[in-house]
Amino acid sequence: MEKLSKPRAAWVMVPAGDITGQTIGELASHMEPGDVIIDGGNS
Repeated sequence: MEKLSKPRAAWVMVPAGDITGQTIGELASHMEPGDVIIDGGNS
């Protein structure tokens, strides 16, 4: 995360289910207000 310019954006593409929530939760724990997570899986 420290290599990305603020505000940061992260795009994740993981299968639907528990892994999606786990992945986004872990990623969000490293982000700050104003950062964005895009869930592009199963779209």
